[in-house]
Amino acid sequence: MKIAQYKNIKYDFITYQEFPCCFDNLIEYVRISEPIEVEFIMLPTGDIVQKQVDAIDNEIDRLKTEMLEKIDELKGKKAELLSLTYVEE
Repeated sequence: MKIAQYKNIKYDFITYQEFPCCFDNLIEYVRISEPIEVEFIMLPTGDIVQKQVDAIDNEIDRLKTEMLEKIDELKGKKAELLSLTYVEE
């Protein structure tokens, strides 16, 4: 696989992408290196699976926390509405 460095001129960061790639046609990216051939050594499948499971568990925990905070916010709004005194005309 060949990769090359690309610089994002809007946000000023550098990324490495497979070459050739769609970044060559995007105006916000400029290729700043010649492509080079690389060979990645893959991690053991068990390690990869465990890292993915851990990431999913972390996302579930984050979403649960976010959901509970939103539910509490909505319960507060509901309580405010129910505590209003209505004057009938």
